Amino acid sequence: MVLVTLEGIDVAYPQQLVRWQGVKNDGKHFAAIKATEGLSIIDPYIGHNWTGARANGLYRIAYHFFYDSLDPINQCRFFHNAIRSHGRFLVGDGVLVDVEEASISSPSTALEKIVAFVECCLVEINKAVIIYTNPDTWINILGNRTDTILSQCPLWLASYGPGVSPIKNWPNGLSFWQYSETGTCMGVDHPVDLDRFYGTEKQLRNILWIQ
Repeated sequence: MVLVTLEGIDVAYPQQLVRWQGVKNDGKHFAAIKATEGLSIIDPYIGHNWTGARANGLYRIAYHFFYDSLDPINQCRFFHNAIRSHGRFLVGDGVLVDVEEASISSPSTALEKIVAFVECCLVEINKAVIIYTNPDTWINILGNRTDTILSQCPLWLASYGPGVSPIKNWPNGLSFWQYSETGTCMGVDHPVDLDRFYGTEKQLRNILWIQ
């Protein structure tokens, strides 16, 4: 059986103004685009990159860098408002929450706050949420928990070694793999994260709730 994969990138402030036609020409199908961080940071390039990715035929996924020290509901609304200022979420757009070591101040309460953010996105944005994390954060800091709503979300794993480090018992397995943080791509003048989706375009559409 042939394993089908799709290639993509994720961008934020360091990549600045991306030329999205070049990204499309480089064979990329999707892009995660940073929108917000915490309750005070809006990526200055979100408008250009959010509209440009869709205009050039890429599936776009907006992401928020989460902090468990800040109210999760307010973070959801801050994130949503930032996207709405550049055009609302459309059919086919995705939502991702970025959970890394810097996100976590209290491992004992972090998961419930991430759950609250995810649930708020489901209600206020009407979007399922992809969980972006890395093995060290999820396993060593958050305890490799798979008994919450989070484990039912698609998993986007950042792991740059020779193979993909597994997260034990994630029910639906790996959906996305960020395999490089120093990649190159047409249309991007700076090193960029390279990502892979494990599935067909139809499966990617299903994850992004395309009806």
